Order: sequence, then structure tokens, then C-alpha cells
Amino acid sequence: MDSVDFHIHTNHSQKCEFSVEDILRRAQKSNLEYISFTDHGTTEAYKDLESINTSDIYAGKIITGIEINCLYKDMCIDIVGYKYKMKYLEDLNKWLKEKISFEKTAHFQQEQLEYLIKALKKYNLILPENKKLMFNEKNVRISKDNEFAGFVFAEELLKYKENLWLFEGHEGILNSPGLFFKVFCCDINSPFYVDIKSYKPKLKEVIDIIHKCGGLIFVPHPTVYFKDDESLIERFLNDIVTEYEIDGIECYHPDVSLEQREFLLDFCNSKNLKISGGTDFHDDSRVLGLLDGYKITSDNMNWIYS
Repeated sequence: MDSVDFHIHTNHSQKCEFSVEDILRRAQKSNLEYISFTDHGTTEAYKDLESINTSDIYAGKIITGIEINCLYKDMCIDIVGYKYKMKYLEDLNKWLKEKISFEKTAHFQQEQLEYLIKALKKYNLILPENKKLMFNEKNVRISKDNEFAGFVFAEELLKYKENLWLFEGHEGILNSPGLFFKVFCCDINSPFYVDIKSYKPKLKEVIDIIHKCGGLIFVPHPTVYFKDDESLIERFLNDIVTEYEIDGIECYHPDVSLEQREFLLDFCNSKNLKISGGTDFHDDSRVLGLLDGYKITSDNMNWIYS
């Protein structure tokens, strides 16, 4: 078994300040044999590798990866693509530019934030009255330099103890405000639900481009959308693997409990799905390749060797 981490972000993702070279050095220090850069909607990390003498820094192997936020029914979910061929990188980048353009995303962030502020009244939540949380093309960059509207909104809410009741059952948001979008803005029954149909690529489109580029499709951290409701998680997974060409599921993740991990592993085995895992590394709150002090290994991950 090899030590691995297949969910790593670099400074090409929001809320991450570590360069590709920084990650390589950390991966080497952690003795990781396999890693994957899975930045949000970009393959820039792999472009960075072209100017780095990787073998001088890291002795392990790198599997191509990317995390893409997309539309599944009325939900906004993440999908990870692995092992796409570098010879198709130009095709993938062209698709990303068309589907996830800065102008479209910046406009969405501004529109989303205005809607979230209006929705405050439904929950009687508190935000500072003199705080102008506004986004436009000049002050929001959906990359390494700034945040998503949902993150900024949640971060402001968390400053007031009177608002904390909202996050009962979703305590992960207390440490990772970015989860607010997945939990509240993607739930059609939530007052904070945001209609993203015109802004996000559809799941089928993501699957098609990754498969066209020779890659594999994985559903990462599937438990984050449904609190701890195993029946909803199982229904979601059954539906998505039945309706779409899903290759695997991320079973090892900081937001997946030990009990949920066993459920996901059993589910993958019953459906003949591939298994993945990673730390979803963004900052020093997580250590590459470690979950709860234990190494993530390639056990049950034979797909990485083929």
C-alpha cells in the first residue's frame, strides 16, 4: 500500500496560499507516493509543473485532477475528475473558459450576495448594518485572491453568537465557512437557496468533458449535503450512479465520519465503484495524507496503478 492524497488545493484555489512547489515539498516530507492537485475549475497547477524540476523536489507520482462545481437536478455539487490525459489539456481548458468564465462567475457572486442579504429577514439573523458586502468585477476574483459570496456571507454570520443556532447539525461550517454554499445555498428548501441553473455547467457536461479527455469521474465528500442523514445520502448516491456514468466516490475525507466512511466503502464495493480519498487541503489546519492522525493509503485504490 502507498501513502496518498488525492484532494489537494494550491494557490490556484480560493483560501489556499500554497504554491505547487510548496505542496510538492510537503508531500515529500510526508512521504506520499501519490498525490493529485484538484483545484477549483482550473488546471493551472499542471501548467506550473512545466517550470519546476519536479524530481528534484518530490519523488512520488502525480495524478491529474480537477474539482468542478456543477448542477445536479436542483443541487449544486462538486465533481472531481482524475487521470485526464495531458494531451487533451487544451480541450479541457477551452471548455473551462467557456463554462466557468470570470465574468459570469463575478456577476453570479454579486447577485448571490444581494439575495443572501435579503434572505436574512426570514431567519432574523444579524449582520453589521454598516457592512457593505458587495462584489463586482474589480473586487471579487474567484481564484486564489478572494472568496466566494457564500463564504464571505457565512464568515460574517459566524461573528455573532446569536446566529450560531442556524448551524446546528452543520458544525463543520464553523471551521469551514465555505461549506455554507453547499449546505444552504444548494438546498432548494432553504431560504438561502440560490438558483444557479444559468451559471453552472450541468453534471452531464462535466462527465462528458472529463471522459472525453480520458479521465475518471468521482463524487467527492457526498455526505456534506445531507447532515448525517444516511438515507438521504444513500438515495443521492443510488440516483446519481444509476443515472450517470460515475466511476468512483471519495470515501476518505475530513468531513466524512468513520461510520460514514464504512458506509461509503460498502456502497462502492456493492456497486463496483472505484474508491478515492484526500484531505481537501487548503491550509495548515490539515496535514497532507493524514485523516485523524492516520495515513490515507492506496488500499482498495487499484485504479491509480492502471
